[in-house]
Amino acid sequence: MRVGLCTQYIDGEYTGVGHFITRLLQHWMDYPDPHEFHLIHMKEGGNPLYEKVAAEHVFNSKTRALWWRSQDRFCKGLSKELDLIHEPFMGLPSKMDCSQVLSFHDIVPITNPEYSSRMFGMYFKRVMPKVIRNADVVLCNSEATRHDLLDHYPADPERIKVVYHGVDQLTSDGTGAFSDKEPYMMAMSHTKMKNVGFTIGEFLRYKEAHPGPLRLMVVGTDFSGLSEGQSDVEVTGYLERDRLIDLLAGAEAFLFPSHSEGFGYPPIEAMSLGVPTVVSDRGSLPEVVGDAALIVDIDREGSLAEAIHQLRSDEGLADELRRKGRERCKRFTWERCAREIMDVYESLGR
Repeated sequence: MRVGLCTQYIDGEYTGVGHFITRLLQHWMDYPDPHEFHLIHMKEGGNPLYEKVAAEHVFNSKTRALWWRSQDRFCKGLSKELDLIHEPFMGLPSKMDCSQVLSFHDIVPITNPEYSSRMFGMYFKRVMPKVIRNADVVLCNSEATRHDLLDHYPADPERIKVVYHGVDQLTSDGTGAFSDKEPYMMAMSHTKMKNVGFTIGEFLRYKEAHPGPLRLMVVGTDFSGLSEGQSDVEVTGYLERDRLIDLLAGAEAFLFPSHSEGFGYPPIEAMSLGVPTVVSDRGSLPEVVGDAALIVDIDREGSLAEAIHQLRSDEGLADELRRKGRERCKRFTWERCAREIMDVYESLGR
């Protein structure tokens, strides 16, 4: 089977889509008799993984912001030579001359437009309906994402499939790079959607009721400004992947009360390290973490502060979440994800 894979973000491995495609290709290229893969992107890659594929197809785009239009035209011309094209991010607005697969990650530009760019919002309103209509199969990363898609777009439910993403099983060498910060809890705030204002406010609420040596480490940006003047809250800015993992591994708990997630890598990664985790009751998070994390209502003041107190006052609870978290992570493997998506490809080929 000749499979076209749109890999515009493959070189950004630790962006969500790039990491997703990289992990899939690593598994597919290790199959005893892999299919013929054609990578479609805007620049030739230097990753040794590319040497294993059949071909790279590089397209140009005069307007960077509208690269998806150039990709769509390029794929249309190439589709006569392929059996299938999988676009894992923006989708293909045109009807191709082969089967089409779309990966649909979340519907934030529609449900939470304040956390998305205006361009994305317009795309999801005007272009995405056509993209979904043209796709033979749409792959969603959770039941929550599938429900959102069917709730907002006219689509045949039979064509909307759920394939959970894999999650890297993280390890830390425990060198104590952040030992001078302990004890601490950790949060992430690379976008406003991660709800950092709520996290910091609830942490300070807990500290006011329960003074003592505990800090909050926020990786990313404090969009709320609540950390200013607070000695117990440290905002690290961007951290390289290895340092991020070391910080996470040493945390007493991981706090992730996000406004919305299509899947949610960070909580599962924290759980894989045995870090007790607290998430919001939004999007896919309750579905993905199951009973292996605490779930809080982010509309209720005090909910996260109560969860922090629960974790610190009930040692048995923290130990239980560590055990359940490590076990829960075993469900989300890249091997299973790659196999299930390949099954979709082969069913379309048949």
